Amino acid sequence: MPHVIRQLPSGNTALYAWFQAMHTRVDLLLKSSSGDGDMLLGIAGKIKALINDIERAGNCFDPESELSRFNALEPGRRMPAGGYLHEMLSLCLHYNVLTQGIFDVSVGSPCHTRDTISELHVEPGVEIWRGSRGLYINLSGFIKGYALDRIRMLLKDMGIRDAVVNMGNSSVMAMGDVPMDLADGCITTSGNPPGRLLQIVNPLTGTVVPTAGRVEVSTSGGAEGEVLSTVLFIAGDDPYYESLLRSRFDIRYIKRLS
Repeated sequence: MPHVIRQLPSGNTALYAWFQAMHTRVDLLLKSSSGDGDMLLGIAGKIKALINDIERAGNCFDPESELSRFNALEPGRRMPAGGYLHEMLSLCLHYNVLTQGIFDVSVGSPCHTRDTISELHVEPGVEIWRGSRGLYINLSGFIKGYALDRIRMLLKDMGIRDAVVNMGNSSVMAMGDVPMDLADGCITTSGNPPGRLLQIVNPLTGTVVPTAGRVEVSTSGGAEGEVLSTVLFIAGDDPYYESLLRSRFDIRYIKRLS
């Protein structure tokens, strides 16, 4: 893994490392008071392995992933899900309810309707199943934020207090001694960048959101940030949805960008 280790004037040790995962570049900045660069490099390796495990669970474009196997299941046939996929699908159902259907990971299903997501069944234990061949789940607008939340847990378990994890400049998590906008939280961005193919679909209408631009949201968690930036972009500047989401989520700020 490419990396740079530096001793800081404060006596702390900093590691900057980067690698490719989830179809993007991941940049890590970790700081430790122990003065052990090898320890930090080992933690970076654990983060990379964690991201790879989550991607193997929830990458719908990988035919060998758990999610791809689920998308090919015969209706009614149950399959055991690993912890990452089970948790991601459970959270996505929860956020679908909290956002009144605007966050919908089934929106790419053939003949999608507002009720398609109800064909996704996640049992309290480990089993998952789908009620229709038409159900197709795509976690691309969620998985990076979920990974950031898991990385935060890993870093805390490893005793790291100061860190920044940047996944493709659209999902960023920070801990501890970092710039104020990032302090102990996440910044996520969703939208249709100018000059690129419009691709975000409003699940309530079934049509592509026709406007270019992006929404940036600062929250305490990455998964929530992915949900909120997507929903706020789809909803536009409708004050009803912004008020609803502020009442249900920990939103620090919302920025609408060109």
